[in-house]
Amino acid sequence: MKCPGCSAPAPDGSAECPSCGIIFAKFEEKRRKERAEAARSLEEPHAEPLNPMLGKLIGGALLAVWALGMSILYFHEVSRRASRPAPAPRAAAPVAVSTPTPAPPAPDQPEGPVRTGP
Repeated sequence: MKCPGCSAPAPDGSAECPSCGIIFAKFEEKRRKERAEAARSLEEPHAEPLNPMLGKLIGGALLAVWALGMSILYFHEVSRRASRPAPAPRAAAPVAVSTPTPAPPAPDQPEGPVRTGP
């Protein structure tokens, strides 16, 4: 007999492989379950694969919904800003302008032009 795990020769009727230690009864039981499951999966009807265009269609629809939402938000913000009253212009702070003032005449000097001579 040949070991199904390591392909080493094993004596006929032995319970496990002397080389790798695999238990033949457990290995055969596992193999039988896998075969039965494979046969069942072949008998069951399989769902048809999805159309590859379906993913593109869903992606396009999501993109359109996103663009619509963003445009609604944009126009809502624009209309909200337009309906707000414009802020009043700020009044300029008064600026002090200094104009030169003539000095008052001295008390001992006559007013007006002074004539000297004949």
